[in-house]
Formats: sequence, C-alpha cells, structure tokens
Amino acid sequence: MRNCIRCKSPFEITPSDRQFYQKIAPRFGDKTFPVLDPVQCPTCRQRNRTAYRNFRNLYHRKCDLTGKSIISMYDTDAPFPVYDYDAWHGDGWDAMTYAKGYDSNQSFLEQYKALSDVVPRYNVHNIQCDNCRYSNFAFSSKDCYLIFGCVMSEQCYFGHIVWESEGCLDCLYAYRCKYCYECVDCVESYELFFSQECVNCVSSYFLYDCRDCENCFGCVGLFKKKYYIFNQPFSKDEYLAKIAELKFLSREIQVVVLKRFDELKAKHIHRHFIGSQNEDVSGDHIYFSKNVHHSFDAKQCEDSRFLYTAKTTKDSYDISFTGAPAELCYNSLTMFSAQNVIANQSTPNCSNAYYSEFCYNSQYIFGCNGLKYKKYCILNKQYSKEAYERLVPQIIEGMIRDRTWGNFFPMAHSPFAYNEAVVQEYQPLTKERCVANGWRWKEDVSNKSYKGPVYEIPENSKDAQDDIVDHILTCETGGKPYKLIPQELQFYRKYNLPIPRLHSDERHRRRMAMRNPRELHARTCVKCQAPIRTTYAPERLEIIYCEACYLKEVY
Repeated sequence: MRNCIRCKSPFEITPSDRQFYQKIAPRFGDKTFPVLDPVQCPTCRQRNRTAYRNFRNLYHRKCDLTGKSIISMYDTDAPFPVYDYDAWHGDGWDAMTYAKGYDSNQSFLEQYKALSDVVPRYNVHNIQCDNCRYSNFAFSSKDCYLIFGCVMSEQCYFGHIVWESEGCLDCLYAYRCKYCYECVDCVESYELFFSQECVNCVSSYFLYDCRDCENCFGCVGLFKKKYYIFNQPFSKDEYLAKIAELKFLSREIQVVVLKRFDELKAKHIHRHFIGSQNEDVSGDHIYFSKNVHHSFDAKQCEDSRFLYTAKTTKDSYDISFTGAPAELCYNSLTMFSAQNVIANQSTPNCSNAYYSEFCYNSQYIFGCNGLKYKKYCILNKQYSKEAYERLVPQIIEGMIRDRTWGNFFPMAHSPFAYNEAVVQEYQPLTKERCVANGWRWKEDVSNKSYKGPVYEIPENSKDAQDDIVDHILTCETGGKPYKLIPQELQFYRKYNLPIPRLHSDERHRRRMAMRNPRELHARTCVKCQAPIRTTYAPERLEIIYCEACYLKEVY
C-alpha cells in the first residue's frame, strides 16, 4: 500500500502490477528497465494525462505555415506553431530540423519540453475523416459536427465519445446507436430518446437501466418488455393511443414526465456495476471484455488495468482515450494501433516509443515530437541503431535517478489550462484549488456574450422558419450565443422535439453530471451484505445490489 503524493489517498501496487511493469520493460543487451512503481494513485495519474487533452474548446486562428484561417484546439497564445492538419501532414516542413542533442547534465523531461515548445502541431486531431471540420479527436468518421471523441460514426452532432453510431444528436458515451437523442451511456439502441444506461432499446423515451425494450415510455429497470408506460403494461393499441396523445414533447410535458420518471428511479435497485458480456472485470461501463480491472468505459479489452475510455486494448495499464487496437502500452494518452509504448500521447501506428507525442508510423523513438516514418530517433535527432541502443539506457538511468521513469509528462508542461482541458469535465476543480496546486486556469474559456437582438424560439420546432439557422440564439442559463444547424432542425421536426434553449456546452455539462465519478468505493450489497466496489459513494442513498442479487431481483 502507498499513499498518493498528490491527494494522499491510499492505493495498492500488486504483484501482478509489477509483473506487468517487467513485461513492458525495454531491453537493451542483457538489461531491462521496468518502470518505477507509481507514486500517484490511479485517479491522479488519470488527472495528469487528461490535463494534456483539450476536447471541446476550439479557437479561430491562422495556420502558421499557410496563413489559412483554421479552427484549432490551441489558442493563439500557444508557444509552438500550429498548422492546418493537411499542411502538418504535407511536405512543407520537417520535424527533424528541430532536432536536439541529449545533455546528460539536464533533466530529460525539461529537454523534451524545450523541443515540444518549438515543433509545430496540427490544429485538430481528426484522422481519416470527411467533413468533420468542427469536431476534434475524430477517427474514420463522416459529416459530424461538434462531436468530440468520435470513432467510426456518421452524421452525429453535439456529442462526446460517440462510437460506431449514426444520426445521433446530443449523446454522451453512445456505442453502436442510431438516431438517438439526449442519451447517456447507451449501447446498440435505435430511436431512443432522453435515456440512460440502456442496451438494445428501440423506439422508446425516458428509459433508465433497461435492456432489450421496445416502445416503452418513462420506464426503469425493465428487461425484454414492450408497450410499457411508467413500468405499467399496456396493449399495443392502448400504448400507441397514449403516445399519440402527446403529439409533441413540449418542455412542459418533459417537466411532468421527468418528475414521475425520477420518482421511479428513486425506488429502483441499482447494480453496483454497469456492463455486460464480460469475464472477470471491475470498474464501470465495461462491455465485451475479459480480465479488465479498475477501468471505466472499456469495450473489447483484455488483461488490462486502469483504462479510461478504451476500445480493443490488451495488456495495458493507465491508458486514456484509446479508440483503436493498442497492446503493451503504459501511462499513455490517445493510442491508435500502438504497441510497446510508455508515456506517449497521440502516436498512431508507433511501436517501441517512449515519451513521444504526435508521431506517426515510427518505431524506436525516445522523446520525439512530430515525426513521421522514422526509426532510432532521440529528441528528433537521427541515430544509428547501435548509437540509439547505447544512448537510451543512459537516458533511462538518468530518469530512474530523478524518479521520473514511467511517469507521464508533468502537468505543469501541458499546453492547456486545467479548465481548458478535458480533465475539468471528469475531475472538476475550482479556480482556487487549481491555483493552489500550481496549475494554470484560463479565464476566458468559452466565455463569449452576445449583445445583439434576441431571437424568440418557437415552442414547436415545426413552427420554426427555416431561417432560424441563420439567427443567433441565446442560452437561457448562461447567456452564451449559439446557433442551430440545418441537420439539427430537421431532426427536431422529424421526432417532434422542442428546439433546445441551452447552449450545447451547457447541455453537455448536464449530461456529464448524470454520470458517477470514475472512482471506486468499498460498500456492501444491501441484499446479501457481500463486499462490492462501486462508483456509488457510501453516503449516497441509492439501493445498491451486487450483480448476483440484482439479476435475481430483476429477472
């Protein structure tokens, strides 16, 4: 047991953890270099990594190579040049020109910081995408708008972590969904609205913790049901007649529905863990996985610990935001087709890479930034294989002496302020707390105001004129200006939904607040008193059952 040097919380380092550290240790000659035991708890390690990722805050600026106007995750005060994504991948510059020699008398991470402050970066991280200009961290997606963390999706708008989905709007953690709206943590569902924690549900509204349900309204904890309203069964004709009476889901109707819906949820038995089709897992929101522990939002993963939003990840620890295969990775962020990496960020198709960022299709690199199709490089400098293998052990030995080998890059070196990075969404802090910890705070993040005329939003979206998409709307809670897009208006009209009166950032904030924090607490099952670890804190009033008792009760 250790106490975290940052938050002082106790955490465990197990023999299997040390076996993993040995397994990923790079070998040079007859010597291996396992990473040092972590000195921070898993939550603080995750905080450190996600401080390096800005999802949602986008800025207007110029490409420093072409002069073209671009949308960028980096504001104009970034220390390094920022290029348009296509220009960054073009032949108009070479990251090797920024190469630095290693100085054994200086901290390696400080030397890397000096390099990372001058090498150009791309404006947004969208790979193999078509018409996703206003999205960020999108992969193999098409026609998406303001989607952040989008993988293999099409025509999705205003969402966060939307994977393999189509036609979804205002969703958070949607996986293999179609035409869903205002859904949180929903999987393989179709035309599902205002719902949370649902799997394989169709043509339904206001569901919570339901599976394999169709044509249900305002229901909680149902399994394989049809034509239910507030957990009461109806005939098909009765159900359709009652739903037809709604005609339009106005805001007033939603208030009444949510009140009764919340009353049902308050009586609902909650399982300590959300997920399905797993074998030997712990954490929350884990699907189709095996031997995955202390992990959150993991799909198709194996033999890993401390995953935070990961897909097809194997034999890896302390990984955040991985949307494509990754194996034997440690303490890294945004891995795509990566293998044998330690403390990397955004290094697609790289292997045997250490302390590197924004490198593509490269192997045997250490402390590199912006490289493409390179081998045996240190601080962007080219070495022979023999020279590389002589120098890297010296660098690692220096990092072992200063106790940084295996740590992620320091939070103080992040190009983003705390409230500018995605860390603020998952582990929010006040400005005062950030400043006390020595972390930056950006005063003007998305703090724009509109002084022009106020456009009156009609109650029924079908009453809205087509030119509403040309007008500036004002968020009714924060006053922030926002606009509709034509595809959005068409969606509201098709499904008889009211036009939102909140800015998309506020809608996202409210969805995030619906999720439990990514922390595990020791509790006991209310039914059988068996020990469990769950994201429901002990002081919360929900009725929490272990998985076995929950299944007996529900089924």
